[in-house]
Amino acid sequence: MNRTSRPWSGCLPALLLTACATAPLELQAPDPGLAISVGPNDFPGAARLMAGFDHRSEQPFWQSGDQLLFGLRLQRGEEFRRWLLLLEVVVGDGMPRPAGADESFPKFELFEKRQWSYHAMVKGERRKIGVDSRTALVSVVVHDENAKPLGKSLVKLPAELMGKGLLPGIEAARAHQSQGGTFEEFESLEEVRPMAEGLIALIALLDVVQNDEVLEDYFWEVVQKPSIWSVIAGFGVRASLTASLEKSVPVQALPAPLPPTVKAFAMPLRVDVNDTAALVADVIAVDAQRPYALCGGIIAATARHPSIEDLTFGVQLLAARLGK
Repeated sequence: MNRTSRPWSGCLPALLLTACATAPLELQAPDPGLAISVGPNDFPGAARLMAGFDHRSEQPFWQSGDQLLFGLRLQRGEEFRRWLLLLEVVVGDGMPRPAGADESFPKFELFEKRQWSYHAMVKGERRKIGVDSRTALVSVVVHDENAKPLGKSLVKLPAELMGKGLLPGIEAARAHQSQGGTFEEFESLEEVRPMAEGLIALIALLDVVQNDEVLEDYFWEVVQKPSIWSVIAGFGVRASLTASLEKSVPVQALPAPLPPTVKAFAMPLRVDVNDTAALVADVIAVDAQRPYALCGGIIAATARHPSIEDLTFGVQLLAARLGK
């Protein structure tokens, strides 16, 4: 479906996996009782870094100190590798004015804008629609399961897109399908926009991970590198992402210790490398209000390699706190 690039431009009918390239592996609807194999007991050092879940905030702007802690587990046969991933917003909504300063004191805006575009057929006309989002500077620190630091990076995430999360797109796609609509044509831009924004947020995340000097090493730990021949024939390595929002299903229960939420859906996705399926995953998404905006509402996932049976990967959110 959608290919990562800078700036990104994609084809929206990819919701049915038919848009930009022939899909080598069709995605299936997840099991509503989806079990996440990774949990807090896998990470004895997690509590030393962060613990607990703050209540959601209606304040949409990211604040300095918003934090998330994820646990990641990779299994190859009998071998396990575990990491803790700590994300923290470095700079909130611009630089605050000094204490006592009035409105005449300039408030420095430290965000920058990024733009993407997508194409969709709307009432028989191919339309190109732009999407933009402020980016926020986020610190990402990788630790082992005992909280020993392994690497650190600073990345820019699309704050406005991530703050909307996947749920609006999932609900729009499910409603569109339930009404008998196809994903090759839409009635209005308003109908298609939530789906595109959710997918672009996912692609922006993939783009950050695979192009960051620290994070890309861990990306290739999980996603198997392509063959030498495909690298030569394709003039490099290209990773792309396919997601089926319309195949999302309500989740029966969230894994402990995640707090209950009103809505949660499991959505299937696939990562291809040089046009070959490299990872198939089911991700659980919830409402993306802060502090969950920092991950677009994605709180857990279970993944496998399409052809290597004993290669699996799991991720779960272990803590989420609001900045002050």
